Amino acid sequence: MAWNARKAASPLLIVTALAALSPAFAAGTGESCDSLAAGRFDPQKPAAVPGTEIADAAAAITACEAAVKDMPAEPRYRFELGRAYLAGKRFKEAREAFTKASDAGYAAATGNLGKLYENGDGVQADLKKAFDFYSRAAAAGVPIAAHNLGTLYRDGRGTTKDFARAAAYFKIAADAKYPPAITALGLAYRDGNGVEADVHTAMAILKTAADLGEVEAMDALGGLFDNTEGIEPDAKQAIAWYRKAADAGDAAAMSHLGFALAGLDDGTDRKQEILEWHRKAAEGGQAASMVELGYAYEQGDGLAKNIDQAVKWYKKAADLGDPDGENNIGVMYYQGTGIEQDFAKARQYYEKAMAQGQTLAFLNAAYLYGEGDGVAVNGVKAAELFMSALTGGEQGALDELNEPSIEWPKDFYTSLQKRLKRAGFYSGAITGRFGPESMEAARAAFNSDNGEDGASAE
Repeated sequence: MAWNARKAASPLLIVTALAALSPAFAAGTGESCDSLAAGRFDPQKPAAVPGTEIADAAAAITACEAAVKDMPAEPRYRFELGRAYLAGKRFKEAREAFTKASDAGYAAATGNLGKLYENGDGVQADLKKAFDFYSRAAAAGVPIAAHNLGTLYRDGRGTTKDFARAAAYFKIAADAKYPPAITALGLAYRDGNGVEADVHTAMAILKTAADLGEVEAMDALGGLFDNTEGIEPDAKQAIAWYRKAADAGDAAAMSHLGFALAGLDDGTDRKQEILEWHRKAAEGGQAASMVELGYAYEQGDGLAKNIDQAVKWYKKAADLGDPDGENNIGVMYYQGTGIEQDFAKARQYYEKAMAQGQTLAFLNAAYLYGEGDGVAVNGVKAAELFMSALTGGEQGALDELNEPSIEWPKDFYTSLQKRLKRAGFYSGAITGRFGPESMEAARAAFNSDNGEDGASAE
């Protein structure tokens, strides 16, 4: 079982002409560079320069190369040239431009050097160097660097994990109205990372970020309305925020939207819409949606039955470490459905899923030991795994005890009774006969929050 030429002129005339033309020409090239490549959150740029996202890297490179040539002493243009090179994925040239601007005291360029080292763009990735560059730039008032430094502290990359420092840096960048930092601060309040958890403060901050176009904040708002302790569930609001983020191309929100729509109980058939969102999310790398798509193909539920597609999507999810995907591809290997039967691979995938607490995988692994599929029959081991499924709330385990689908070894039942007794659910004799008293104990284990260690000694 398993589940240009020009006429010559005198030197004097040439010098005079250049003296007359250079200031205007230089101003023009500088303005062009600023308009195409200035950083929005560059604290050293003139207030009259708004900054921009680079839409045309080639044009920005041309303009900023001209600006640097005409005004080599102005580090801002070297920084902006670096941004243009970066947008054009000319990483080596970007690093050179940022380095020259940074050496001239341009803090935003220092921060961008940190990003190059964090991502390994044009340099060997080095989180320690990234941390150092971000620290210098953040101290000089660069909001993006403060945010990036916060992410390193939050994730423990290049430094010791420190949620409090992360939140403090997110706050600095958020106060400068850097949208990703506002999102990060909202998530910190939601999760209680570095600040006292406060879902209402989180909601207000995330709403600010969402209004600035932050799709991660939109998705997070959907989650708050969907299922968060302390906030009244509101499916309509959750779906609205998920949809807004999904429409903006956020794959995680697409997946969340699919699940949220499936949870509606208003009599409307949304199967095709749900599957379409899961398909988009799966194609965007969302493992949970890969599993949903695989299941639809396996069962022919809303899609034409296609076992090859089911195997494909389960395998993709499993390769991403999704426990449901690992369990399900394990079942396909166990059954030999759409793939060559292989009990050893089935067990390997079940073990991966079990390591993440996937309760159905414990039950499926118990069947292996109960029937001796790819392993020696071992009722004691089967009971150990079965107990983990039972206390994990796996309905299939309770159903199996009510109506066994295989002939379990006798020591399976005695071992399971011992485990139930040791966990305080059973007080009867260890007989190996699973009667009403044993079933009552099994139901108590199923309904409990008991996390008995299934690997404990017999």
